[in-house]
Amino acid sequence: MYVTQSYVDTRKDVIHASYQDHDHRPGHVVAPMDGQVAEVLVKDGMRVKKGQPMVVVETMEYEVQNKATLETTEYEKERTKAKVTCTKTISDTTTKLYKNLLDEYRDLRKGIFSMENALEDQDDVQDCPMAKLGNEVVLERYKSFKMFDIVMDHSDHPFSAHTKLTKEANPPDDWAEKIKKEWNNLEQHLPEGIFVRAYKERIELLRVLIVGQEGTPYHHGLFFFDVCFPKNYPISPPLVFYNSRGLCINPNLSRSGRVRLVLPKKGGGCLDEENIWVPGSSTLLQFLIFMQNLFNKEPIFYNVLYTIRSSESEDYVSLLYNENTLVKSLKTMVYIMNKPPKNFEYFVVGHFRNHMRDILMAHKAYMDGLRVGCPVNSLQEEGNKGSCSITFKNDLASCFDPLVAAFRKIGSTMEAQELLSPSLT
Repeated sequence: MYVTQSYVDTRKDVIHASYQDHDHRPGHVVAPMDGQVAEVLVKDGMRVKKGQPMVVVETMEYEVQNKATLETTEYEKERTKAKVTCTKTISDTTTKLYKNLLDEYRDLRKGIFSMENALEDQDDVQDCPMAKLGNEVVLERYKSFKMFDIVMDHSDHPFSAHTKLTKEANPPDDWAEKIKKEWNNLEQHLPEGIFVRAYKERIELLRVLIVGQEGTPYHHGLFFFDVCFPKNYPISPPLVFYNSRGLCINPNLSRSGRVRLVLPKKGGGCLDEENIWVPGSSTLLQFLIFMQNLFNKEPIFYNVLYTIRSSESEDYVSLLYNENTLVKSLKTMVYIMNKPPKNFEYFVVGHFRNHMRDILMAHKAYMDGLRVGCPVNSLQEEGNKGSCSITFKNDLASCFDPLVAAFRKIGSTMEAQELLSPSLT
């Protein structure tokens, strides 16, 4: 059969087709449609077979379904858009409430924002021999201070009276040899910023100094640890006491002086921690590097509760914690200057005389709004300056006079103090 003519009457939704059969007899068909013709598949003169489609018809059902699909798609788009907007609004509201709660906790000195007072040293300033030392002598001894050395006087070491840890405990025969091996390793490989004093008569004791690095809330601070090797070392880690003076300046350092030898576990779940000491294989050098790493630019994230840095809220926690830690670091400076640990007197005096101006200039920059941990000379750089809270300013202001008094006690020159004081008060 051949199509001779075809057309679509869209007003009546019918299709007309004229044809000739194989015997050339003419004919005409009319086919009603339940819908609209979308496409005609035959042309005049085309040969067609029985059952061959002639048109593509879009039924009303398809149209409604298609329209519904389009409307649903648009609806889902709008719904998704609204959901994102709503989520952002809720997130912003939650963040604001969380920040307000953190501010309240900081102001009330609760939790991680506790603000203890350093124990005051009652020694008279005039009785301190450090004030009488000349700058040339002090700076010469400061610059020549060895990173590792062996000394005699261990009388102020907190483990000094604990003879049961060594003599009465009958340590293994190779115990002393292992400790001497650790000494040699420290003497050759101590990183910058760590100083160690061992004791000739008590080889199980050590005193460690870690210097706070720039870019952290601990910069220019001096932090002392007293160490004792147990009889089963290195199966068990060294016993460590941090000279906290009652100040908690790090999640791993308690105000009582206890050192937590754990870190948040990488790839672990919430609250998962791992010990940093591997029995029998860890070394004292690795141990000291771990302690040095505690004094980093974001110490709060060593707290397993704040491991995941996923939002603006966590950054705000870190900022407040750093401000709190900086104030405690300044208080720590005061008591270290008031009573330097034995065998480190010249280093303490030389360090703080040498960095007095830097410390006071940093104090002023923080009062002017510099974010804690940023270099002092970067106050004008984008992102380094923010609004300084009244609480933080008051805390900083309370540290200034004790700092100046401590600098005087160790014999710092008055010229530098007089130069800085007018701009800081």
